[in-house]
Amino acid sequence: MERSKGGNRGLFHGQRREFLERWVEPVTRYYSGSEKTPKHRVGSGKNIFDQLYGEYWDRFPPGVPITHEPPVDPTALAKYAREPTDPKELEQWTAQIESTKKSIKSWFERKRTRPSGANVFDPLLKQLRQPQSDPPRRQQPAQVYMRRPQVKERLNAEFERLGYKSRPAEDHINLRCEIAREWLQNEPATVREELQAEIEAKYQADMAKFQDQVEGLPSLDPAEQAEARRRMAVTFRPCIDQLSAYTGYHLFIFGVRIDEKLDVDITCIGSNVNTESPAYRDFTRAKPDAYATVGRCLTQFVADIRQLLCLDGSAKKTH
Repeated sequence: MERSKGGNRGLFHGQRREFLERWVEPVTRYYSGSEKTPKHRVGSGKNIFDQLYGEYWDRFPPGVPITHEPPVDPTALAKYAREPTDPKELEQWTAQIESTKKSIKSWFERKRTRPSGANVFDPLLKQLRQPQSDPPRRQQPAQVYMRRPQVKERLNAEFERLGYKSRPAEDHINLRCEIAREWLQNEPATVREELQAEIEAKYQADMAKFQDQVEGLPSLDPAEQAEARRRMAVTFRPCIDQLSAYTGYHLFIFGVRIDEKLDVDITCIGSNVNTESPAYRDFTRAKPDAYATVGRCLTQFVADIRQLLCLDGSAKKTH
C-alpha cells in the first residue's frame, strides 16, 4: 500500500479526491432541483449520499488510513474492510466512519456553495480561516504504550527500582519513555500493530476535527457554543472593522438567543467601537432607548421563528 503523493493539503487527495470529483455533477444535479425527484434524508437508502458512501467504502475501506492510497490487490483490500471484533477498536472504527462521512458531506457543500469568480473578500476570509492551533501529530508508540494501566503499574515499579526518582524532574518523562520503548520492542508484533492502529485512528479523528476548524464548520457542542459566544465580540470586532474599511458602511452585528428556559440573550457589536470609544460612537450607549426598541423587535422576531419551527417539527412528527 503506497502513500499518497504530496501536493494537495486538503483532507481528500489522490484517488479519494478523484473519486469525489466524479460525484460533483450528480450531487449538484440532485440538490439543484433540475431532477424532479424527492429529496430523502441521508440514511434512508434513497439519498444520493447513501449510494456515494457505499461506493466510497467499497473503494476506500475504513481500515485504510486516509493518508494512504488503497491497495490494488482485492485480497489485500478486503483485509481493510473487515470490521474489528474488539469493542474498543470497533468504537474507533465507527467514529472514523462517521467523521469521514461528515467531512465528505462538507466537501460537497463547499463545492455547491462556493461562488464562481474572484471575491474581493478572499484575502480577509483566508485570514479568518487560519486555525488557532497547530495541526495534530501522531502520538509516539512508547508514550501511548506506557499509559496503558497494566504497563503503567509495572513502569512505576521499574522506574523506582532503577533509582530514577532521584533524577531531575524534567528528565523523568524521557527516562520513562526509554523503559517503555525497550519493553515495546519485546512485545509480540500483534501488540505493536494494535498500538499503531490505535494511534492512527486517533490521529485521523484529530485531523478531521482540525480540518473542520480550517473549513469553518460549526460546532454543535453546547460548551463550545457558549465559549464561542463569549469570544464572539473580541474575535469578530477586527473582522467588521476591516469590512467597514472595505465597504464604507457603519456595521452592526445584532444577536438574539432564546435558550430552552426562554431566557433571552442580546448582543450588539459595532464596527470601530471598543470599550475605550466615546459614547457617541457606540449605538448601545448613544441611543439606549433605540437599542432597547431594536432588542425588543428582534427578540419578538426570533421568538416567532422559534414558535413556527416548533409547530413545524410537531406537524412533521404527526405525519
